[in-house]
Amino acid sequence: MDENYTVDDLSEEARSHARTDCTSFILNNWEDLVSSGLSAEYAGHDFWLTRCRHGAGFGFWNRGLGEVGDRLTEAAHGFGEVNLYVGDDGTIYDDL
Repeated sequence: MDENYTVDDLSEEARSHARTDCTSFILNNWEDLVSSGLSAEYAGHDFWLTRCRHGAGFGFWNRGLGEVGDRLTEAAHGFGEVNLYVGDDGTIYDDL
């Protein structure tokens, strides 16, 4: 999807869900995110992969963060999986 779509292709509802979930994750895990030393880009990337339980080799669980990584993994899993799909109109929707 990265080759054909951007954040601008997200439906307003999917964008709202993402904004709400990311804000909640950041606010509830701020201290661990800061102490992890991860950039905002990597933290967001890991949040997505970890919450969706993607074993892509990246995520909070395998960055060598110890207990911080364990807590961030548990917190991300609490948000549950989300799947994106492209509608007939070319807009990206989520299944939340």
